Amino acid sequence: MAEAEAVRVLLRTAGGRDQDNQDSNSETALDSVVSVGEALEVLAAKGNSNYLTEEARTGAEQCLEVVQDLLSHEDVLDEFVRAGVAAKLVSSLREGILERYTPAGLPDRSAELYHLYCVRCLACMGEYVECLGPILKDRGVEICLELLKMWRHRPPCLSTLLSLISSLLAHRKYACIFVEQGGVAALLDLPETAEAALGVSACLFGLSSQQEALELACGRGSEEECDRMARAAVKHASSGLDPCRRNAALFLAEALRYQRVVRCFDLQGGVAILLNLVRASQRFEGARSEAVLAYHLLCVLRSYFRSHLALLASQIHSQGHSKRGLTVNPAKATDMDAKSLSFLIREVRTDARAAVWLACETWPAAADFEDGGGASVLLHFAQRDQTGNYHSETVVSALEVLRIVTLSRRSHAHVAQTAPSRRRSGSTQQEAVEALLDSAARYRSHADPKVASGALQVLVHLVCVPSALEDAEASCRGGRCLLASVGPAYERSRDLVRGSNGIRVLLDLLRNRCHDLERSREMSWLSLRALNGLARDPSIAQVLQRLQVPHLLSEMLRDPATRVHKGPGGGGFRAEALGLISSLTGSDLAAEGAGHESLSALHRIERHEVVRKTRIAYPQRELFLLMRDHLVAAGMHDTARSLEAEAKLGTAEGGEVEG
Repeated sequence: MAEAEAVRVLLRTAGGRDQDNQDSNSETALDSVVSVGEALEVLAAKGNSNYLTEEARTGAEQCLEVVQDLLSHEDVLDEFVRAGVAAKLVSSLREGILERYTPAGLPDRSAELYHLYCVRCLACMGEYVECLGPILKDRGVEICLELLKMWRHRPPCLSTLLSLISSLLAHRKYACIFVEQGGVAALLDLPETAEAALGVSACLFGLSSQQEALELACGRGSEEECDRMARAAVKHASSGLDPCRRNAALFLAEALRYQRVVRCFDLQGGVAILLNLVRASQRFEGARSEAVLAYHLLCVLRSYFRSHLALLASQIHSQGHSKRGLTVNPAKATDMDAKSLSFLIREVRTDARAAVWLACETWPAAADFEDGGGASVLLHFAQRDQTGNYHSETVVSALEVLRIVTLSRRSHAHVAQTAPSRRRSGSTQQEAVEALLDSAARYRSHADPKVASGALQVLVHLVCVPSALEDAEASCRGGRCLLASVGPAYERSRDLVRGSNGIRVLLDLLRNRCHDLERSREMSWLSLRALNGLARDPSIAQVLQRLQVPHLLSEMLRDPATRVHKGPGGGGFRAEALGLISSLTGSDLAAEGAGHESLSALHRIERHEVVRKTRIAYPQRELFLLMRDHLVAAGMHDTARSLEAEAKLGTAEGGEVEG
């Protein structure tokens, strides 16, 4: 194809960009894409674009837009990939960028247009695995890094290149090589423009989707690079571009699993920034984009506190030379699943060192949360009037953060007495507890009842003293008994629960059955744990006795159709039920054990209660005769004769006496 013919092809393609038949079928569209590439290649080979008219240059640029529009159709893109053109495109870039280009002179404009065509086509099909082989074979990572230097001040070209890199980061091998060859630093060195921000945030998100590459960057990378990534992500999350904010939040949710990123995030005051962003999103709660952003920001907060909790547990146990296996490897990601979180919380609440530390010391992460008004911001999502505005996973994330921060005594009191950020008329200090109880009752029959479980877990932390503190009741720190210092906060929480009609709600949830059987058992177990905590208050214990809670629990334990929940660590519904029955009846059922022995003990208690409340009447004569026989058997003959004479036992008189 001669230069003149190439120009005619470009002008013809650019002139027909708005015609309806341009992409009428995949074959015609594919021919158009290929012909544009061939024409641009011919012009690039000429090496001098001075002979091109202004119309020809404009037409060539418009053809690039035509190519992108055509390749946006899935059938056209599939045909383009199957044609095997990826190898030729990468080879052309390697020859033009790595082999012919020298820093002394920039490529000719026509050559740059052809390079841009190659990059744009590769960006459209970058996620296809068929393209990965040719890209890695022809030094695709080096090509991208070199183009980042060449196009750093050319926004349109840079935007296309960043789109290519973000699509290629979907491949694990490319992502790892990109990080190893300094790709992250090259991205962070780009000018801070809107086009670059969108592309860099998309690349950071792509990087976070590859755990091995993310570990190379965040776990094994330098502290300086981690700091730069955290700063860039926080800045992108605060921008006014929705895709940029979403990508940054998705990156942080994964990157905060690494302790290096957590430290850098703390140095920037990340918690306060996140809370302000969530608070700002609540002003536009009717907008779907803001609701989605709120969810992603809460996922970041959740990851942050999960990581901090793991680090705290590791540090406390390492000081005590514990062998519980809670060591955190800074080069590895912290486990973030629900099972790992439950294990951590159980360890913190049952380990004496951790429980005492949280009761007496200030946890910096929770303190930052409190200073930023975090409780009121997150409780907003649990309000009744917010039902339907947010996905249930958003509420679950907010409640999980509250569950973690309430492990700290200072934050415990802060959450219990905080009102949601948007107060209703006539609001009181009970609004926080009321919102939690209302969420538990409202979501128990929801399509996703995890919200009810999350609300109950927070309530358990508010009313139940950690078992480690109860075991260490006699121990003192600084001359002050632990329970004497932490007890008032739990007493206030119990009063708030009782004042919010919480006893009725918890009893309803105890008997609750919903479509999710396992979730129903969990809610019953959590409700029972909360009732156990409330029963520490004598007045509430008396109410529970009058409501015949021991009888209810004994019936639930005897019912063969009731398969009760087994809590973490072996403690489940049965252990909690026996503990509450013991507390309310004054017996020690916990020592009796589970199974048939515990059930027989329950029967004995019930028989005792029946006998105690039953009026028993004896015939008077039979009672006196029994007493006389007892006196005779004891050798008290004079007393027996005196009783016989005075009671006239020789006659048949006598009524009945109640005993």
